[in-house]
Amino acid sequence: MGILMTLSKAIFTGRKRSNFLLLLIFFFLIPSLSAASYRVGIVTDSEAPVPYVENFPRLIEFAAREIGNEDLLSQAVKRDEENAQMDWEKEVSDLIRREADVSTLSPQSVDTSSYEVEIVPLSPSDEDVAFIASSDEAALAYTKLLYDLDELYYISVREEDGLYSVEIYLEGQRIFHFLFSEYVESDAQQEILSYLLLRYRGGLYALARLNGNTMASVSVDGNAAERYGEYMVLPFGLRHLEISSPSFIPLTLDVMVDENIEIIEYELEKVRSVPLFISTIPYTDEIYYQGEKVMNGYVSETTYPFSLIVNKDGYETRTIQSDEGEHSVVAALLPSSLYDPARLEDKKGEFYTHLLVTLLTYGASVAVDVVSDIYSLNLTPVSTIARGVSVVELIRTVTALFEYRDALGYGI
Repeated sequence: MGILMTLSKAIFTGRKRSNFLLLLIFFFLIPSLSAASYRVGIVTDSEAPVPYVENFPRLIEFAAREIGNEDLLSQAVKRDEENAQMDWEKEVSDLIRREADVSTLSPQSVDTSSYEVEIVPLSPSDEDVAFIASSDEAALAYTKLLYDLDELYYISVREEDGLYSVEIYLEGQRIFHFLFSEYVESDAQQEILSYLLLRYRGGLYALARLNGNTMASVSVDGNAAERYGEYMVLPFGLRHLEISSPSFIPLTLDVMVDENIEIIEYELEKVRSVPLFISTIPYTDEIYYQGEKVMNGYVSETTYPFSLIVNKDGYETRTIQSDEGEHSVVAALLPSSLYDPARLEDKKGEFYTHLLVTLLTYGASVAVDVVSDIYSLNLTPVSTIARGVSVVELIRTVTALFEYRDALGYGI
């Protein structure tokens, strides 16, 4: 490809009228492809990953879908009709050379009712990328002809002073230039989406961004919304939106959509009645929800707050309180043989005793230092002893705290 690109460069340099000659050359070298879609080629020359660069094909597919821009649509129709005509002429020529009957041969009809964007990722050689990056007309025309493209994007990412400079070209013309850093928020993705939406669909749609307290499903006028993360495409006019998410009460909104980017603020309220699955360790079927026995560990509708009581022979009764919209609860039971209320009180007493001694000895060491500074007394040995005792007691306090926690949590 690099050699052919060099040839195309030589043909086009200083002689734009040679465009027709190049097309004739490639007409015989490369078979024409009749495309049923609007073909978009993308060449990326990147030194580092940038999210909206890596996702650029998805951004186009989301913003474009079916082509609505009349100018682009007419270009695609014209190209397909020309391709069909060239295919027909070649077939006629082949039949004439073979002295076959061509009277029944007619041009193939082209379905031009709708066009969807088709992304064509390209991986040209470094030499060819250099020609494309220079916005060379011959290189662009050659690449588009070779891959039967309707248009060609070139994206460059270069590092500049710790930031990444992103340039996006369409047909050799720069349409975007951004500086990217993973530590700085950027509106680049939103700007790109707005541009692509206007370019491919025309002025009948707007970009909307969802801003709510949870990820949610959205329907527009009864149909699932076209989504890309937090972004949506909405047709102009008054739209009826339904926003829903598991464990939340659905929300309905009426939004007037115009050419401005629409920010849709919403806040969903948690439902107060959801199914609840209850499991126990070890297993028991003695589970009571609001005083009623639960069958198979399942409650079809729960209201909050609620309480659960779990029993099993040989284990301590467990009571669980909840005021959250949980879908499942796991109750771990403590063997009765390990539960010792007296030990709990002993550990509690030990903790408070060591805490008091720690405070007293630490206070004593501080008092000794203050008196020594005021009266110039040599009380260093006394201060050192008091400080040492306070440190030892601090360690004992921490140990007693953890033992008290274990006794409180596990009853051992």
